[in-house]
Amino acid sequence: MPRKLLSKEQRKYFGKFPGIPSEEQLSEYFFLDDNDLSVIDDLRTDVNKLGFAIQLGVLRFIGTFPRSFDDVPYAVVEYVSNQLTINSHNFLDYFKKTLKNTRTNHINLIKERYGYQDFSSTYAQNYLTTWLENRLLLSNERPSVIVDLFLSKCVNKKIVLPGVTVFERFIISLKEKVESQILQKLAAVPSSQEVDNLLKLLNIPAQNTDDKQLMYRLEDLRLPLESDSQKEISRGISRVKQFNQFDIEQWFITEVPESKIQYYARIGADTRIQHIKRMPKERQIAVLTAYIYHYRKVALDELVTIFMQYLNTRFKRVKFAEEKERLRTLHDLDTSANQLMRAASYLLDDNLPDNQLREMIFSKISKEELAQAVAKVNRITSNDKDPIAIVNLLNYYSTVKRFLPDLLELFSLNASVHGEKIVYLWEFLKKQDSNKLCPQDYQAIKDFLPTKWTKYGEKNPSQQMKVVVFATLEQLVPALKRHDVFLDDSIKYSNPLDSLFSEEEWPTVRQSMAEKLELPINVEPLLEEVAASLQDSYQKVINTWETNNMCRIEISKGKERLVLKNIEKALEPESTIQLRKEIARMLPLMDVPDLLLETNQELNFTDSFTQLTDNDTRMSDFHITMNAVLLSEACNIGLAPVTKGNTPALTKDRLVWAKHNYLRPETIAEANNTVVAAHNQLPLTQYFGNGDIASADGFRLSLGVRSIHAGANGKYFGDKGITYYNFVSDQYSGFHGLVIPGTERDSLYVLEGLLEQTSPLDPSQIMTDTGGYSDMVFGLFALLGYQFSPRIKDSGSSRLWRMNKEANYGPLDSLSQNKINTKLIVKHWDEILNVVSSLRLGRMPASELIRTLQRDGNPSSLGRAIISYGRIFKTIHLLRYYSDEAYCRQILIQLNRGESRHTLCRAICYGKKGKIYKKYKIGQEETLGALGLVTNLVIYWNTVYMQAALIKLKEEGYPIIEEDLYHLSPLLHEHINFVGKYNFHSKLEISGTKLRALNPSTYSQEKKNVRI
Repeated sequence: MPRKLLSKEQRKYFGKFPGIPSEEQLSEYFFLDDNDLSVIDDLRTDVNKLGFAIQLGVLRFIGTFPRSFDDVPYAVVEYVSNQLTINSHNFLDYFKKTLKNTRTNHINLIKERYGYQDFSSTYAQNYLTTWLENRLLLSNERPSVIVDLFLSKCVNKKIVLPGVTVFERFIISLKEKVESQILQKLAAVPSSQEVDNLLKLLNIPAQNTDDKQLMYRLEDLRLPLESDSQKEISRGISRVKQFNQFDIEQWFITEVPESKIQYYARIGADTRIQHIKRMPKERQIAVLTAYIYHYRKVALDELVTIFMQYLNTRFKRVKFAEEKERLRTLHDLDTSANQLMRAASYLLDDNLPDNQLREMIFSKISKEELAQAVAKVNRITSNDKDPIAIVNLLNYYSTVKRFLPDLLELFSLNASVHGEKIVYLWEFLKKQDSNKLCPQDYQAIKDFLPTKWTKYGEKNPSQQMKVVVFATLEQLVPALKRHDVFLDDSIKYSNPLDSLFSEEEWPTVRQSMAEKLELPINVEPLLEEVAASLQDSYQKVINTWETNNMCRIEISKGKERLVLKNIEKALEPESTIQLRKEIARMLPLMDVPDLLLETNQELNFTDSFTQLTDNDTRMSDFHITMNAVLLSEACNIGLAPVTKGNTPALTKDRLVWAKHNYLRPETIAEANNTVVAAHNQLPLTQYFGNGDIASADGFRLSLGVRSIHAGANGKYFGDKGITYYNFVSDQYSGFHGLVIPGTERDSLYVLEGLLEQTSPLDPSQIMTDTGGYSDMVFGLFALLGYQFSPRIKDSGSSRLWRMNKEANYGPLDSLSQNKINTKLIVKHWDEILNVVSSLRLGRMPASELIRTLQRDGNPSSLGRAIISYGRIFKTIHLLRYYSDEAYCRQILIQLNRGESRHTLCRAICYGKKGKIYKKYKIGQEETLGALGLVTNLVIYWNTVYMQAALIKLKEEGYPIIEEDLYHLSPLLHEHINFVGKYNFHSKLEISGTKLRALNPSTYSQEKKNVRI
């Protein structure tokens, strides 16, 4: 356990002012009400009155008393003295001339009158111990977060802060106590025999790898699956069976919170075998127990994933072969169809007597030719509803048969009402011990099969076992994706609705959660309120219809449709263009290593990179090592180009060690939050935006290796790839990102990313491209208090909805005949509250919940209720989109910022032609997380130097127009060198100066020429 917990920044400002308080902070903490003034009036001298009042305000603000005159900013002294109409200079006398006993008496009086407790008091110790133990037990928050929360709790509960050492030791001692309790509980879970088996994972070799290196059993288990090949499916089955050797079903592990199990499981997954061997035995057993318990589910999920990918590949392959065969036989089909058409023409001729009909037809077309034509058409054509070619698919039975017995044993399925038939078929297959079905068994289950399979099975009795197997598998794949069928002991394929508050839990938290979400228990008043908003939105469009140049109504195929005009790019003033050019010329040329080192000199973001075990084992020049690792990941070049054998901080062993122990998605996110927070505080950033608006869009990357965490899309990847779905604020900073296989629909992930993000920004309005929206997403966004503002690509295909059936909406009346089902919303409102509360608390991933509720376009009743609610807000958005050009332009501007940021990302991630060579999701997250962090560092550095350039231009007399500042962008990168040799010894860092010298502006050079 680390002996130091506070970061450098936290230690520096502990019990001190972090800066000059804002006007709002002065009003909140230093305003003296009537009660304060009555207490102060009892004091005798102005010096004592002012000193007492400032001590009181400082305690409220930072949680402790000032130690000297210099500890208090003059703005605070002035603000308080003005309220008391006392000269501010009296405060200096309070520390220089007033007796120490007097100041101590004032401190005691404040504690007595205002209910403050010393940190060492029994009340404070008991309360803080209980609160912190519960927090540490239930969460895995970073030490810096725990410190901030604990500090805030002390201030809010009127507990006077102690010295920094006492404060830090208190938290550390409780962390050690809680960890010891959890380790004891985890170590006590397995039996003595299972403990021996756990320890064998560290000692007995499992196999020899291709390069003949020894591989322990634990390493074998930790190796994720790579592809959907038959070899990997077999390895996946074997891997799950190894996990199942432990009787996990009998493990009583409920006393340990799931978050702690995952934490120690992660240690077991990422820590080297040698280091686990060196752990104390209790910790060893606890880590291995947590690893087996959690990663058994992970291994099962990976097996399901690759088996589903294997099946999908075969389904697509036979479908493609079928379509290819159809194209090849089109000529034969045309010939046969023409013959049948000629025969049919005689049947339709009323002038031909019925008794001469056959004779006439066969005189023109022989009976043999007609029979061949019928047979050929029957062979070529097939039911359009059949998604696969049955005959070709059954050829894979021999391969599937090898895996099926094991998969039937390992996959324990449950289902919603929509998947009960599939589970019945799965259980039926479990009971079969031969490759053939007796007629009675087939008759018993044929009603559970789709019609096309039933018919084929009846025509081909010898194929009935194959029919049942593939009919089950064909239905199982989409059912698992939409959670109609779910897997026991799974994470990815579990039932998301199981994570909702239970029937016993929900009544106890319903009221408090509704208050936090600002939603009513009874929905009728809310529906009246949103109905009024919807009516107002319609009325605004109707009132301005005659002057509306944003859209028009056209008749297409006998139906009215709205057509939105293209928004043309706004012309920029010449002053904006010239200012942008001047600033770009002034920015100094930079190598990217220097940029990272110099930004770290200011922000210390490398302090965010800690070991998983929190051990304080920092090396000298760690910031150099960590920046080299970040650059290698972000530029996608590997460690070789940044390795310097003659530099201790850049040796290969040290870089590999740092990458393995410090580079994780959560540490990257913590460092990124530091950069985002610092960028948010820069004066120039406020001209870009206030952080209240954000956009979400996907950044597509090809994958250079086979991976189960990739998807196919010929438009973007050629073969397979991934999408980095990132969230960009109106300040240009990226504050969160998700790695998504392939190009799944963005609307599944936009809400998940927003709820997961931990940055200091809290955007309330989110903008996406067309693929990022659905009616359900509109509903969930509105319920969670966000404004969803997607760009609408095809406005004419979007429906307008109404709540008032009798309302007349003028020119939009015929386009808005769709009635919102408010009764469905009322019926499911309590369930909707449960869903939204569970999402807000992170009890389930939003993407999986949306899949469950949407069911591939056949939503459940609860899903339809949320969709109905979402249609209200979608219609409000559409009406504004149709009539408010400024609103449309704002959406396009923000989306363009995201696209421009992607351009910068591609410039940084230049290595290996932009292809990612990471098989596993964790590696993909590390590379793209590092890319997002380095991109933000470039944006921060640019903003700092753009500010300096503006100051210099102003000093030189350049006519800066404030309006032009809103149109500047920190996404410049022409002055930054991302390629070549990498030198991690910045001259600026060594000299200790703040900024490099700017290049001279064109304006200053022209002024010199004029003087000459």
